[in-house]
Amino acid sequence: MKALAAHTRRRLLDEAIADLLRARALHDQALTLIADSLAGHPKAARYDGHVEAAPRLWCFTHERDHRRCEHDGLSCGGTPVTVTDPTGDAATTPDVAAAALRTVDVAVAGAAMMARLLVVEVTAWSPYTTGTDRPDPAAATVPEGWCANCWRDDHRHEPVGVRPGGTVPYYAGLCEWCGRFRAVHKYLPPVELVRIHHSSSPRVYDRDIARYRPAGRR
Repeated sequence: MKALAAHTRRRLLDEAIADLLRARALHDQALTLIADSLAGHPKAARYDGHVEAAPRLWCFTHERDHRRCEHDGLSCGGTPVTVTDPTGDAATTPDVAAAALRTVDVAVAGAAMMARLLVVEVTAWSPYTTGTDRPDPAAATVPEGWCANCWRDDHRHEPVGVRPGGTVPYYAGLCEWCGRFRAVHKYLPPVELVRIHHSSSPRVYDRDIARYRPAGRR
């Protein structure tokens, strides 16, 4: 793959972030509707006068509405069907909600994996975390602009996460990971979890959180 121009790379990254933020904003509502559909709840009413027609052609090869095959560029052909009863309707109606849930799960897992890969690569080459420009690890106190909680992990240098513009932090004195953890769990991640996060296998699982949860915390 040919290397991207710097401005193209930044534009694509900004667009991906905007798309992910929009997806996150809509996620909970969408998943509630998908869950309702999977549970057999009635579909929401439409108020634009449009009524969805039953499939006229059914692809028995791929077991779905033939219009979806046409959309995918397949020439498998369709068989005319006449739906006259609820059982037949169920047999020839695509499980759209289940397919949507599978797509969402695959997309979320893929996005999480690619985001982590991107963070690992840019962090490895960032002057804020490597090279001679980073603060002295032997300093007695946490240098300004670096995460105070990550500092407990052998004076690890993780920059404080800042909002667009580069001045206002998301979480005062904390990197984004530690800040998000505290926002969710109401306490700072113990140093054992911070070490896992900084390791070559950085995913912190629920079992890790339970193992190192401070006494008196739930």
